[in-house]
Amino acid sequence: MFLNNRNSQSGQVLLIVVLVMVVSLTIGLSVISRSITNVRTSTEEANSAQALAAAEAGIQKSISENVSSSGSFAVGGTGYNSTFDTDVTSATVDNFPLNGGNVVLMNEGIDLWLVPHDPSGVPDYGTRWNGTLNIFWGKTTDADDCDEAALEMTVIKGWPETAITSSHYLVDPCSTRITSNSFSLPNFGPAVYTAGNKQFRFKHQLPNIAADGLVVRIIPLYFDAAVGVSKDSGPIPIPSQGSILDSTGSSGEVKRKINVFQGYSFLPVEFASYGILRPSNE
Repeated sequence: MFLNNRNSQSGQVLLIVVLVMVVSLTIGLSVISRSITNVRTSTEEANSAQALAAAEAGIQKSISENVSSSGSFAVGGTGYNSTFDTDVTSATVDNFPLNGGNVVLMNEGIDLWLVPHDPSGVPDYGTRWNGTLNIFWGKTTDADDCDEAALEMTVIKGWPETAITSSHYLVDPCSTRITSNSFSLPNFGPAVYTAGNKQFRFKHQLPNIAADGLVVRIIPLYFDAAVGVSKDSGPIPIPSQGSILDSTGSSGEVKRKINVFQGYSFLPVEFASYGILRPSNE
């Protein structure tokens, strides 16, 4: 009887020891797993910050040197090497979104250049574009036309300087608003129009710009708006509107990408807003 009791106690002790070991092992593995996860998260956050810094460095280098560039640099000292790879492409085709596809702010506007620029960004007014332009705007997901911007467009043309004139166009897709603002409806109805990789709801065609186009100032009214353009007719491509810079920074296995549109200088706002230029008869 004594031996059986002793064996029973030994079995209980063994079971308790095994349970303690299992619990300890479970707790230990949980702590180790959490520590590994925390270390991995911290490493990924650090690599993400370094990759973003590398991508920004690529943009800065490309802008400062005015070239496409790639290279590497250290973030945080030795052992923290990150790399960047930057591509610079000309923002020009005969069908593309303005401002690099970003929205144009209400009442501020953007310039559509109809003359080329030299490498330093100076306009070449001796080479002027001619043809017919399509201007696009509006989100295809909006069913209410009054939730979209109206456009104010000023076409500046003519050469030499003493012959420069401007033509003013005001269009609004909202039939309710035009009863009070006296704008015109777009000369093409709502549909799906494509410019580059973006789709738009409205289209307005500017009349033929006969061999003397310089720049078109496009200003959204009432709302911000993305704006696209295409060449409906004309013998030569629309001139470049600037550069699109794509910079990818890498650190470890993490990559971060930055896209920047670098356009040319805007005309002084007084040219378009206060009628300094002599208006044409259009």
